[in-house]
Amino acid sequence: MFDDILVPLDGSEAAEAALGHAVAVTRATGATLHVLRVIRPGRAGGLEHDAVEWRLDRTEAKTYVDECADRLRPLGVDAVCEVSEGRPEEEIIACARRHSAGLIVLTTQGRTGAPEFEIGSTAYKVVQAAGTSVLLVRPGEDGGHRPAEDGYRRVLVPVDGSSRGEWAVCLAAGLLSGSSGGRLILVHVVPVPEMVSRIPADEELDSLRGQIVEASHRAAERYFDQLRSRIERPDLSVESRILVSPQVTGTLQQAAEASEADLVVMSAHGASGSAPWPYGSVASHLIRYGRRPLLVLQDEPAGDRPSGQPQALGEQSRPR
Repeated sequence: MFDDILVPLDGSEAAEAALGHAVAVTRATGATLHVLRVIRPGRAGGLEHDAVEWRLDRTEAKTYVDECADRLRPLGVDAVCEVSEGRPEEEIIACARRHSAGLIVLTTQGRTGAPEFEIGSTAYKVVQAAGTSVLLVRPGEDGGHRPAEDGYRRVLVPVDGSSRGEWAVCLAAGLLSGSSGGRLILVHVVPVPEMVSRIPADEELDSLRGQIVEASHRAAERYFDQLRSRIERPDLSVESRILVSPQVTGTLQQAAEASEADLVVMSAHGASGSAPWPYGSVASHLIRYGRRPLLVLQDEPAGDRPSGQPQALGEQSRPR
């Protein structure tokens, strides 16, 4: 799954909400966990530290990451700690690339995050530019939805029938390995097709729409039966949910909230495939508005995407 995982911390309690998830994924994958603390240049907003400030801040940062490592060691995780200086988003991305980290675990808000925004500026920039998988945690809600000490218990995966979706299912099942009574929740939303609206209603179109939905529902049932037979095991319970809605994205978000899952796992792109931007419409929406911890698997690193301007989170994107 992942060989190296990076968790950037800024010393705040909000940022530390990511630690529990970083530990859970590290233990499930056997990866090396890297803990990064970035010192911002100049305490008063200046471009550089003076010599005294720099020495004090670096000592404080080194003490902090060492304390984090001491807290993680009893959990069976030997973290590699690092301190750097610069713009947080740039240093986080540079560190991830330096260690070839396959996953960055971070909170949507840190020390300087404004609660009225769904995602802070540092997290936003990292998510957009990192070109790697990310696990986003929203602090302050139910303790950041931290996983249990022995790992995740309930993981939800939106499934659209694509090979990318199956990749997310396999990884989610792996995260539940060793978890007694683990439950994997697979969710598929059958879209109600849009048709030309007419008044009075066109019975032929309504009938055709119903037939399409029924056929899609039956196909989803067959697909889930096949998928379940491949991933079920004695210590893993697999639950499948097929929902029907004209609003795929909103329905998936509601399902994630209602599931009370410890983690939602999905691919950055779905059946629609490659795009000039880093995330499809569903992933983009859940990154910005979702309330559960979210692991987005990036299958197209930044350098491998088709040319074009990256899409900002929340903007209209190509339908999945």
